[in-house]
Amino acid sequence: MSSVKQNCAAGCYWVGIAMTLASLALILAGNTDLGWGFEHEGFPLSWAFAGSAALAFLAAEFSPSAFSSPSEAEDESPQFSPDFEVADF
Repeated sequence: MSSVKQNCAAGCYWVGIAMTLASLALILAGNTDLGWGFEHEGFPLSWAFAGSAALAFLAAEFSPSAFSSPSEAEDESPQFSPDFEVADF
């Protein structure tokens, strides 16, 4: 797997984490005068952050993962065996 695909999957994962934290922070700040302006009744900004986080997690899930097991080509490598047989006593 190329490093570009691995970086894309890892990048999408961390974008999802950042958007989730931003959404939670905006929800908590929504009770303040400063944060209330972003949480109007039409479409709250925290919902937009949560939606983009969900899309980023889906993109990371369906792209070749950076945290996957070794590829099939590496799994088919020959296994080493001892050169001698165990003697029965």
